[in-house]
Amino acid sequence: MYKEKRTRAQGTIVSEMLVLMIGILIASLVLLWSLTSLSTSQASYSEGVAVSNAKLVEQISIDNVNFGADTIYVRNYGDNTVRIVTVYVNGGEMTITPTTISSRDSQPIVTTESLPQTGTHSIRVATERGTTYEEIFQAP
Repeated sequence: MYKEKRTRAQGTIVSEMLVLMIGILIASLVLLWSLTSLSTSQASYSEGVAVSNAKLVEQISIDNVNFGADTIYVRNYGDNTVRIVTVYVNGGEMTITPTTISSRDSQPIVTTESLPQTGTHSIRVATERGTTYEEIFQAP
């Protein structure tokens, strides 16, 4: 009278669909993870390149050193404003107040420690972005 229904084929189809959906879910999660990783690394790389480019256009020099007044005159030849944050005399760091120098301008950098009054000295100034300039000066 009644025909038997075959359910084996339906079970196979359902299990294949389930495996397919799990595969698609895993592939989607891997794709999402890789896109977020890529955008994060790209953003940090772009930031590093921007800082490097700004550093490349910084051009500073030491115009003069007044050993008696403990003052170093620094000139900014570049097109960007620079901020002098560190001064080294003979390799030792001197304490200064960070000084901002506009484009094509010169500013005095006053050290809170006394500069050596005799002999030849290596003086190096460093900007906030890491640009340095070093020159040898003879104290009077």
